[in-house]
Amino acid sequence: MNGFSDDQILDFCPGHASFDQKLDALSKLAKNITENRGNTDHDVLENFFNAA
Repeated sequence: MNGFSDDQILDFCPGHASFDQKLDALSKLAKNITENRGNTDHDVLENFFNAA
């Protein structure tokens, strides 16, 4: 229903999306923010902005 295959959804779980550069950057940013309680690493944030 969301347009992703089962394999793609499972790829999101560990915090990456190897099938799409923009989704990968978003997934890594969300994981990093969650793990760091609202803060993020500068490199992860820059990677997100460069991918968008």
